[in-house]
Amino acid sequence: MKIFIFTLGCPKNIVDSERIAGTLVSWGHDLASRPEEADLIILNTCAFISEAEEEARQYAEKLSKIAPLLMVGCLPYRRRKIQQMIGNAPPGTEGILMASRIIFWNPDEGTRLLDGYPYAYLKIAEGCSRRCSFCVIPWIRGRLRSRTTEAIVEEAGALVELGKREIILVAQETTQFGRDTGEKLEGLLIALDRIKGDFWLRLMYVHPSGMTRSLAATLGSLDHLAPYIHMPVQHLSDRVLRAMDRAGGERAVKKALSLVRRYLPKAFVRTEIMVGFPGETREDFRALVKGIESGLFQRVAVFPFYREQGSRAWGMKQLGRGTISGRYEEALDAARALHLRVQKGLVGRDMRLLVDEPGLARTGFDAPDVDFSVRVPEKLAPGDFCEARITGMEGEGDLVV
Repeated sequence: MKIFIFTLGCPKNIVDSERIAGTLVSWGHDLASRPEEADLIILNTCAFISEAEEEARQYAEKLSKIAPLLMVGCLPYRRRKIQQMIGNAPPGTEGILMASRIIFWNPDEGTRLLDGYPYAYLKIAEGCSRRCSFCVIPWIRGRLRSRTTEAIVEEAGALVELGKREIILVAQETTQFGRDTGEKLEGLLIALDRIKGDFWLRLMYVHPSGMTRSLAATLGSLDHLAPYIHMPVQHLSDRVLRAMDRAGGERAVKKALSLVRRYLPKAFVRTEIMVGFPGETREDFRALVKGIESGLFQRVAVFPFYREQGSRAWGMKQLGRGTISGRYEEALDAARALHLRVQKGLVGRDMRLLVDEPGLARTGFDAPDVDFSVRVPEKLAPGDFCEARITGMEGEGDLVV
């Protein structure tokens, strides 16, 4: 059977799709490069927020007009009564569905088929045992299930041997790693850093309360670590953070940022913030914008609050959509201004770059897809590291050598 896989959502979904693809190929199936060539389309969905759910439904409607479609991933687990198979299922589809369910729950399952980019996401755990009041992920993905250090290091070593020049550690929340098994994230990082080769190691999805002195010191000691920490703080108001059930509140955020600056003084911090959470006052919001403008972070993604059924925030007194939209635009403007200021500060610097594709590279300050790129000569080969001087900036912050 010829199968086309289309992936929506976060890097964790990308890993799942790669494992589904590898499993299908090992079973003798072929992968289609276009949906029009397929006997079956697999749509790997996101359902973290209602907008993602609606996007998945729209893609399902569109793609199912081309070929029979099997919907997998988060949406079928959030909406248990949703129709997963649209159209006439080809023989063997039931086995594919069962394999996708096993891969969804067990991050060690599946034979991984990689794409051609020089970076790879490496899932270190599945699920989440935190209970942020705005989030439905624990109800979709289940409680924390950490992989073993041995399994992760083995996979990372294989990725480096296969030519991957950047290993990006992902989970629903990476600092929870090992809390269910007795292992520690520090030990995992040290073991990964011992892998031989020239590569970057990048840590994503760090909860501020999980940034301990021990973890920060370990990160500061690593030879392969990219100068970058992805740490979603969600807000800077202690009152709002407490309402969000963000462990440690404002104190945890301040402590985490202080530890990063002490042990990783050259690192960029990328964060995500949410505006318009129930009960957020104008004063709370102004403090958030002031924090962005002050340069606490170097990369900021802004999201409006979405009221998600099944979350505890669903039953809280909501702000008006107009208020949320206005605050979103104001915070977004502050983030854009910050990015322009930070990126202009990189012009004239000699930097190490990783070439992702002909003509495009990234600095160590930038993760794939979500941050900025650097325009480089097309003669540079994808997967190569190079040293180059940044000569200019274009658009909203992309750089030029």
